Amino acid sequence: MAGRRFAWMDSLRGVAIVFVLLWHAPAVPALLGVVMPRWLEAVNDSLIPFRMPLLMFLSGLLLVRSLEKPLLEYYLGKLTLIAWPYLLWAAVHNVTYNAVAPLWHPRAWIATGYLWFLFFILCFYLVAPLLRRVPPLVVAPACFALALVVDDRILHRMLYFAGFFFAGYLAARYQRQFHRVVDSTPTAVVCGVVALGFAVVSSRYDVQYQAQFALLSLAGVLSLIHVARRIGDAAWTRPLQYVGRNSIVYYTTHFPLMHVALLALLALGITSSLVIAPVMLVCAGALGTLAVVLSRRPPVRWLFVAPVAPPRRRAVTAPVNPAAGVP
Repeated sequence: MAGRRFAWMDSLRGVAIVFVLLWHAPAVPALLGVVMPRWLEAVNDSLIPFRMPLLMFLSGLLLVRSLEKPLLEYYLGKLTLIAWPYLLWAAVHNVTYNAVAPLWHPRAWIATGYLWFLFFILCFYLVAPLLRRVPPLVVAPACFALALVVDDRILHRMLYFAGFFFAGYLAARYQRQFHRVVDSTPTAVVCGVVALGFAVVSSRYDVQYQAQFALLSLAGVLSLIHVARRIGDAAWTRPLQYVGRNSIVYYTTHFPLMHVALLALLALGITSSLVIAPVMLVCAGALGTLAVVLSRRPPVRWLFVAPVAPPRRRAVTAPVNPAAGVP
């Protein structure tokens, strides 16, 4: 698992990115006062327990491979492929929208807007080498336990998602045992039933990002991994794999693209939520794909990866996505 890319991992990362787009397609219009149907909100809320935990878990699965690199190469890679696009798109977000603090204040650059995932994942990668001597069985439970007692909103969420990230790392460290668990059909069925029940609860009650329910989210993650591994490299999953391999592009561009599409629709007098949400979803997906194609060469490439490449990394057709744990 740590040595090469798996189709099922790319597919699942693509699924998670699609979930993010589905979340923001109605959420962005709601920010500007467009009323969304309750059923659409309920469907989106049902996915909350699994969307970002899945991305975090998948990132942790590839941490073992990253930690095999020399320390300098490891940190340069994270700065090049995660810190750079985060700071660049955070600057765009802060200038375009109402920043939570003046641009000179550090708070303006901490978990900025929709880019909070990149900030969190960067922090996890930065501290991961310092935790190499800590038993993997300790780190993830400790993160969840601390999240139970921490009140600060950002720190609480960081600890909560760190639990999933390091749970993925734990799974990679004990790969054989993990595969036995996740490939078991009875286990997958039980996890799927638990996850389905939790999704229903999440659609009706505010249970998001609460550490006491982390195991229920993990059940959903494991059931999704089981299904993805069973499907493997099926032809119909190739579009999802493509999205997964280029997740940094889709993730950073989708929010501003949706906002521009929304303003255009409102300018045309289109206010129906049943029109706005699908159009925004299509625009983010289509224009995000165009951005992937254009990102093969500078200067568009520099929107997603720093101009100075990390050592010994050959050029790729699209920026390596931070969720994949590379470099």
